[in-house]
Amino acid sequence: MPSKDTVPFKLTTNTKKELEKWKEKISAALGIDIKTITWKHAEIAMRESSRRGSVPIKILQDILLGKIT
Repeated sequence: MPSKDTVPFKLTTNTKKELEKWKEKISAALGIDIKTITWKHAEIAMRESSRRGSVPIKILQDILLGKIT
């Protein structure tokens, strides 16, 4: 069973940089420590952004709570 922070595919360098930016955005928007945000949270936020165009704070909170996977 993979760990909670495992992204199930190989990341390119550009994708990893984009996920790091998302971790920073989530941290700044919610005012929490960047160390508590996993790569999986950043991946979900990035996918939601591509689907919706933007990610509201309520959706970010749901991602961190595990309501959106």
